[in-house]
Amino acid sequence: MIHATDEFFYMAKYLISGILFDAFVQTYLSYEIVFSFGEGEGVATGLMMVLAYLLSVCSEADAFIAASFSNVFPVSALLGFLIYGPMIDLKNTLMLLSVFKTKFVIVFFIMVTVIVFSVLLLFQGFYHS
Repeated sequence: MIHATDEFFYMAKYLISGILFDAFVQTYLSYEIVFSFGEGEGVATGLMMVLAYLLSVCSEADAFIAASFSNVFPVSALLGFLIYGPMIDLKNTLMLLSVFKTKFVIVFFIMVTVIVFSVLLLFQGFYHS
């Protein structure tokens, strides 16, 4: 019980800081700016991946947010939001940095980003063919 309590308070500071940043982004991020980038497939996919990282919402909420963007962004961008968000987000990055070395977290972050982005652009190529 003591270990569980210590672990809860150790991780809670990262969870709370991520929640505060998430609330700030959701409150002050203008959706007109987001909608203006919905034209190019690569840019839209990258933007939705960045948005998934910054919003740091749970997987269940990701589906509702992606559905609200379905008339603006291509399928690859929506999949980028749905796949990338649960894998890497702001809160997860803070927790990874507290446990692992910075070099590992950076390499992990780059590998996941490149793989997800590449597979999504490849998917988009198959989807249009």
